[in-house]
Amino acid sequence: MLSRLLRPADCHHYCFSSATPKAADKMFANRLSALSRNLMTSAVRRGGDGGVPGGNLPFQIKNRFRLSAVFIVFFGSGLALPFVLVRHQLLKK
Repeated sequence: MLSRLLRPADCHHYCFSSATPKAADKMFANRLSALSRNLMTSAVRRGGDGGVPGGNLPFQIKNRFRLSAVFIVFFGSGLALPFVLVRHQLLKK
């Protein structure tokens, strides 16, 4: 069965005997696109509608004052870090 599907020994790569290399590439591309399409539709099906807004965030957004404080601390620490490091290097003996 396998010997019928493979080309003769003069072929340097394995292809189906009834298909040219371009047709084999097209068949591979079709199967790959069908596989990715099936994967995406199953992922969407499992995901549902996405839940409530902000449900997948790592912080709470219900209290706007707490959210503002968390943002100030998060971004403020990132912006202040280079200045703190330079000060530390300048004061080091």
